[in-house]
Amino acid sequence: MVTMERIMSQKTVVTIRLRRPPHTSGGFAGLITGMPGVDELKPERVQEWLKTWPLWQLAGKGRMIQRTRVFPDCEAAAHYSEFVAGLARALSLPVTVEITGKQVRLSLYAGQTGSRLAPLTPAVLDFATELG
Repeated sequence: MVTMERIMSQKTVVTIRLRRPPHTSGGFAGLITGMPGVDELKPERVQEWLKTWPLWQLAGKGRMIQRTRVFPDCEAAAHYSEFVAGLARALSLPVTVEITGKQVRLSLYAGQTGSRLAPLTPAVLDFATELG
């Protein structure tokens, strides 16, 4: 008896960005940094959170967290990525979802100004906590 396995390779990247940044008070600090009114977390707080959630990793010079999940098949991976994208839209948080076969890689961040990522915020960590 001969068993054949078909392997399908496909990579899809979905990036959800806000049409407009959330309204914030800004202030003098926002004018200096160029990223008004973000509730920036201190690096120690982020490291504490990462110890609690070891499957998430710091990326993007400490301004992004990432996690890769593996699913039993491509269809399950696609459904999960749709769920994450919809939840991110509902929470007004940007997310990048990369699907490669059965793998889904999530990248969560607070937003960006031009090519600069905003510092991580409590909302990003709360979203990652909900995703597990």
